[in-house]
Amino acid sequence: MESLYIDGLHVAKTSRSKTRATPLLFIHGGFHGSWVWNNYLDYFSQKGWECYALDLRGHYKSATITAQELIQTGIEDYVEDVKKVIQNLNLKPIIVGHSMGGLIAARVVESIPCPGCILIAPSPPAGVKSGVVLKVSDLAKPLSLDREYMRDLYLTRVPEEERIEYSNCFSWESPKAIKQIIDGAITIAKEKIQCPIVVINGLLDPQHNKGEDLRVAEYYNAPCICFPGFGHDMMIENKWERVAEALHCWIDHMALNMNNDHRKKI
Repeated sequence: MESLYIDGLHVAKTSRSKTRATPLLFIHGGFHGSWVWNNYLDYFSQKGWECYALDLRGHYKSATITAQELIQTGIEDYVEDVKKVIQNLNLKPIIVGHSMGGLIAARVVESIPCPGCILIAPSPPAGVKSGVVLKVSDLAKPLSLDREYMRDLYLTRVPEEERIEYSNCFSWESPKAIKQIIDGAITIAKEKIQCPIVVINGLLDPQHNKGEDLRVAEYYNAPCICFPGFGHDMMIENKWERVAEALHCWIDHMALNMNNDHRKKI
């Protein structure tokens, strides 16, 4: 795995046997980092895809920012991080976004033409009720999660021997960005999105098990694929390969058809 740095933003890159013309770009969710994609970077690069996973500003291996900078960071700032990576690396990628990263991904493809977009347990746009159970009580300091709460939200179905390792990788998060999600403050002009979209749901996700992801899929006029036995962080959970295989089938089918009519939602 190669590490790239673009104006302080860390980007993990894998390219084992590049046989595909289109790269994949992975966007992590709130509190997470590029580490949550390690299984997928290995899996998809072995399938011939050139893969990139960035760390949003202030997260994991990206440059450290001050507490004041973090609390002033909003979703649009994270969107600019992704656009900066795409433009600097001259990419036209299929974008895969998880949780908050799903909302960021939708905002990106609203204005940057991409061949496709996968939204895994995505945070909803304005007009779609959020299932987020987090509370933001103080906008004046970075948001953190205690380990027990973190485990319940994200790590319950992660292999036991990996939980400690992952729990040490979580970052502080911007209270402004999380409150924007809770308040439904981020508007997506879905009519501007010209690429196929698919929504992925874990039926045991504590924040997305009451139809939230189905409503997001309906908003984008996209299919929703639901996985029993999976929670929120299905990329690192037990049997994560099942989800990866399904995503690869969707990507592969879309890739084969992107030169024909990739603008049509499938």
